[in-house]
Amino acid sequence: MGRLKGILVGFASSLGGEYTERHRRVVTPAEQWTIVLDGRPARGDGSYHVFGMRANYISLDGFEFKVERKRLWHDLFGRIFGSRDIDIAGGGQWQREYCVEGNDDDRVRDLFSNQMYFENLRAWAEELKRYISTHSEFSMTVKKKLVEVRIIEDRDAAGVVHKLVVAHNLVAETLRALVAMGSASPEGLEPED
Repeated sequence: MGRLKGILVGFASSLGGEYTERHRRVVTPAEQWTIVLDGRPARGDGSYHVFGMRANYISLDGFEFKVERKRLWHDLFGRIFGSRDIDIAGGGQWQREYCVEGNDDDRVRDLFSNQMYFENLRAWAEELKRYISTHSEFSMTVKKKLVEVRIIEDRDAAGVVHKLVVAHNLVAETLRALVAMGSASPEGLEPED
């Protein structure tokens, strides 16, 4: 079994999901939603893998936001064009490492004022840092009717499977938080191909 297939099969078995070899895809349930994980080798020597995890939902208000690790360009462009990083109360050290952007600053702050959600997001970020190497990247985007997590990873399969399970739990928690704040319908939506 190849390394990528081993990661995807391990992820599927961890969450009771279904692995499809043809599409290099795992479909897992999360309450009323379906979360889909795709994996592929990155360009080059194949030592890196790119994973995309997504869950479709019914958006009620068009609320969008993005969380990603800060990079040099965040500070550089922030100084030149004005920062788009939304200040989160209680963000502290976490917000020095992560950038939060959205289409409605007040709604983003409302979401992050949900202590359970914010603590889960911080715990997710800390857990992922344990497995992230200098070549790894991740981001989470909530846009239109999609929650998406992107991960580029070069670590051993066991660490990657655990990281993907943690990301799956964060996607599910994000969907619950969107429903609680009235931005998403509690009805699930089948994944689009």
